[in-house]
Amino acid sequence: MKNYRFAFTVDVPSSLIVIRYSGRTESVDLHESMVDHLRGFVNAWRYDCIFDLGDYVVTFTDDDSEEIGRIWFELTKGRDVGRRTAIVSNYPAVEARLSGFQSPFPYRDYAFFDTFEAALNWINGLGGATADDAQFI
Repeated sequence: MKNYRFAFTVDVPSSLIVIRYSGRTESVDLHESMVDHLRGFVNAWRYDCIFDLGDYVVTFTDDDSEEIGRIWFELTKGRDVGRRTAIVSNYPAVEARLSGFQSPFPYRDYAFFDTFEAALNWINGLGGATADDAQFI
């Protein structure tokens, strides 16, 4: 089932990676697209990330999370201490799986948001997003 869109955007001046998924797909499709982009990325540890899942519907397995985490660690070797990752989703299963997203990326700060704007404000340290707006994991 491949009825989804994937975008991997790098904003170099802002040190931000935005990964957007929309639609419905199998976990293997998500895994392959993410791995392909991560392997080709240089200096990944210098970037904060926003995963904008919007209306994205998928079963993301622990194995997928661990594999992506392993590849991420190969790229960063722990140099991403203190960087932030925001997860944006309106899909309840994503929130339920937040701990699975963090375990392979132990050096980063994570938070869950309902809107992209709130996530971006948190990444940028702006007053518009506070602990009341986020669920920290």
